[in-house]
Amino acid sequence: MAFCLLPSTANLRVRCLERREIDDEIKKLEHHAGNRFEPMARFLKASKQAKKVASEGTSEEQLDFFKKSVRTHNWCPAT
Repeated sequence: MAFCLLPSTANLRVRCLERREIDDEIKKLEHHAGNRFEPMARFLKASKQAKKVASEGTSEEQLDFFKKSVRTHNWCPAT
């Protein structure tokens, strides 16, 4: 009675499918990795703009910026 050290074809197919699933998950994670800091970048940009408008802008510009910020964050309905 000889033992075959090679895996069966069914086992190879299962392993191949598992490997593809793992590769797909890795690709998804790599694709979304760049988006991870997007909210922080938008926040920093808005903060810089708010600082500039607050220090250099007219009252009308400040009010417009405030309205835009409130609508963007859904704190109140648009008018």
